[in-house]
Amino acid sequence: MPPRQFEEVSPSAATALRTRFTHHRMRSVDYYHHLY
Repeated sequence: MPPRQFEEVSPSAATALRTRFTHHRMRSVDYYHHLY
């Protein structure tokens, strides 16, 4: 894999992972408020 391609793919993967993690936290908070 060329270094240039890696630089283009890595930030996208990091952003996707961060978005997924944030979405999971938001759902967990909503679930918590729904229970209590």
